[in-house]
Amino acid sequence: MKREDECYAQLIEELKGKLPILREPDILTEEIIHRISSLPVKRRTSPYVAIISGISGVAATLLLCLLVSQSMVTPLPVRDTRIAMPYKALIHLPEEMSLSQKKTLLLARWQTQQQEQAARREFLIKRANEMKCKLK
Repeated sequence: MKREDECYAQLIEELKGKLPILREPDILTEEIIHRISSLPVKRRTSPYVAIISGISGVAATLLLCLLVSQSMVTPLPVRDTRIAMPYKALIHLPEEMSLSQKKTLLLARWQTQQQEQAARREFLIKRANEMKCKLK
């Protein structure tokens, strides 16, 4: 293995030391010049394109600044205190009612609400099952 590495290193050194031999350097030079001269010349962009691209860059920068400033400066929403106790405003019980009467009235309201929710839930489940059957 070491012998192969040594031979490989020696071969590389020999190749690095040799210069390439040119048979016809004049023809090679002429071909290079001809290829360079045949390359297409880059035309300058029209001034209208430069102006429009500059204007669009400025507009994009202004829009970006506007959106960033709007998101940074916008005040936080104020918490409404009326929403904190939603059930107080919905349930009005007369002051003259006793505690047990209020309890039975609220229990009856709660039971009817639970029944309505159960009926809605059953209706939605039935409707969903019908939709699944139609899709199959």
